[in-house]
Amino acid sequence: MPKLKELRARYGDQGLVLIGIHSTKDAEGMQAFVEAKGIDYPVAIDLEDATKRAYAVDSYPDYYLIDRAGKLRVADLANGDLERAVIALLGEPAPYDSPVPASFKRAAKKNKRVLVLWGSAQDRAGVDGQLKGDLRSQATNEYEVLRLTRANEPELAKRWRAGETGLAACVLAADGTLLGNLAADVARPDRLRQFLATHQIPQKDAEALWKQAKQQALAQQKNLLVHLGAPW
Repeated sequence: MPKLKELRARYGDQGLVLIGIHSTKDAEGMQAFVEAKGIDYPVAIDLEDATKRAYAVDSYPDYYLIDRAGKLRVADLANGDLERAVIALLGEPAPYDSPVPASFKRAAKKNKRVLVLWGSAQDRAGVDGQLKGDLRSQATNEYEVLRLTRANEPELAKRWRAGETGLAACVLAADGTLLGNLAADVARPDRLRQFLATHQIPQKDAEALWKQAKQQALAQQKNLLVHLGAPW
C-alpha cells in the first residue's frame, strides 16, 4: 500500500494534491483516525455514498487521478501503479488558461481598448524593451495589453488577421471588434506610437463636459461633485 504522505512530500511542490474520501460506514470515527495517523491532507465523508457511486468504487482503498484540467484520467488504480501514474501526469504540460476573456472584461470596465502583441516570447522581447517612458505610458494607460502566441490561440489569430509568423499587433474594441493591425513595423517605436495614437479611445473634451454638467446641475437644482483623476 503506497504511503500517501510520502507521495505528497515528494511531489507536492510539483502540483500533487491529495484529497481523502471516507465512506459513510464508521464515519463517526473518521476524525479520530485522521488525528491518530497524522494525516495532514483534507479528508471528507462521502455523504449518502454519492462519490462511491459516481466513481464505481468496489474496494478500499481505491485511487483516482484527476489531471490539471479537472478530468478523471485514471480510475481504480492498483497500489503498485500509483506513483508511476502520478509521475506521468505531473510530467504533462499544464493546460493553457487563456487571458483573453479577463482582458476584455477589464477593458470594458476601464473604458480602454485591447492591444494584442502576437509572436513568440523572443519576438515580443524587442517590443517589450521599447515599451518604456512615454510609449509605455501610452500603451498601458490607453490599452489592456495582451501577449499571445498563434499556437495557443489559432482561431483568434486567424480571426484577428495576425498573419502566420513573426511579430504582429492588433487593436480591438472591448466588444471584440477588430480596429486595426500592424505587422512589419511593430518593432519600430515611431510606427508603434503612431499605431497606438490612431486607435486609442478619443479623449473627451473636459471643458465641454464641465459646462454641460454645470448647466444640468443648475437646471435640476443639484450640487455638482467633481472627481479629478486619470482619464482611464
